[in-house]
Amino acid sequence: MAVLLLGNGINRALSTKSWQSLIYTLSLNIDNPEIREQLVQLHPGSMSLLAEIIISCHDIDEKSALAQIASFFSDESSSLYDKLYKIEDLSHILTTNYDKNIEKAFSKMRQPVFPIINSSVQRETKYNVYRRNNVGNKQIWHIHGVADVPGSIQLGFERYASALSKMIEFRNAQLGCFENSAGADAWESWMEPFLWGNTHIIGLSLTTDEIDIWWTIQYWAKYHEKRGFGSLIYYSSDLNENELAKYRNNLLKGFGVTVVEADPVLLRADAYSTVYADWINNI
Repeated sequence: MAVLLLGNGINRALSTKSWQSLIYTLSLNIDNPEIREQLVQLHPGSMSLLAEIIISCHDIDEKSALAQIASFFSDESSSLYDKLYKIEDLSHILTTNYDKNIEKAFSKMRQPVFPIINSSVQRETKYNVYRRNNVGNKQIWHIHGVADVPGSIQLGFERYASALSKMIEFRNAQLGCFENSAGADAWESWMEPFLWGNTHIIGLSLTTDEIDIWWTIQYWAKYHEKRGFGSLIYYSSDLNENELAKYRNNLLKGFGVTVVEADPVLLRADAYSTVYADWINNI
């Protein structure tokens, strides 16, 4: 069974709405123009941490900032979503994106439209272990929160660490492992399709603050042969001269993850739609 973990990189292929532009928008909340300029010019090693710096260190109301972040990424439609829906073996899509563009696109794949059904086994207002929507025969897991529940948005070390504690709590409730004897129909958390499926990671920078995902990768690496977990493939959309990307890719390879690198000619031409379309065709 194919599983997709989709990051905000797909928005880069669809529009100008990127984390860099979000950081600029958030920085406008800071009165001091010099500090604003310094933050915007910082190396984009972790955009979510830059957002956390703006919120935590400059007396900005967290609830208002989260609402601003939630409303930033507008609805986008794309033929890339149509391609995803048509992959028969792809039943589970995990995403770090806050928007519901995937669900909205999938719901329009037939007339009358498919309903978007919340199929989470537990209601969550802050964490995202169980957050899932069903559209037709697809299940979409929002692992870092959704825009219509701003308090669920995962941003910065405190929220990532809290989320990880909930994930470990779930693992421990499963007798210290992720049981799969009942199959995919019994999956309750996003970690189960990630581990048991053949997972493709596309459009995700995987910065070091995303400790929830790194923990799950480490768990996969430690037990995938013993437990029979599926394969794990990471698609890298960074140029070779990006030192942080090279470090990340080498770390993933060390964990036994297969790393597929994009054609640098397409990257330099800013042809991200072509890059993502080719990768999606390989799922």
